[in-house]
Amino acid sequence: MGTRLAYLVIAAALLAVTSLSASADPLADITPPELLDYFVIEPSVVNTMTAPGTVTVTAYVKDIGSGVNGNGGLQVQFLSPSQHQYVEIIFYHGVAGQPDALIDEDLWQASATLPVGSEPGEWRLEYLYLADNANNVQSLSEADLLARGHPTSFRVVAPARWLYLPVINR
Repeated sequence: MGTRLAYLVIAAALLAVTSLSASADPLADITPPELLDYFVIEPSVVNTMTAPGTVTVTAYVKDIGSGVNGNGGLQVQFLSPSQHQYVEIIFYHGVAGQPDALIDEDLWQASATLPVGSEPGEWRLEYLYLADNANNVQSLSEADLLARGHPTSFRVVAPARWLYLPVINR
């Protein structure tokens, strides 16, 4: 009985040591990147009446561990008022042929262009996707960002379709 108890104590001690070493391992990244206190959409009004318009998103995102995935690990998607059009902004860092979105330590910025005549009205954030190099992912919704006090939309000014009346030849 005493030998069996000794084996159980040794097994429990080995299990405890294994658990401690796994959780203390700095390479065991199990948490996704976090959006910190800075998320900006600029400009708040995008004019696509006569030329394409650009919208830029800047975000302070930090990942302790493997680091933010610079090959599309940060993405933002906005939907038009009818939800028939969308614009996706993808942030790249260190990817050949792509503009570098990492403008300072943990501060990311990327832009997208809306074509002439994009649907007018308020374009709302559908999601903010955050991923790190260890494949940990977090997806934030419009409600999540609003709860943190961040902006979630921009307005598009474009020609209204009803202004273009058909021409009738007599």
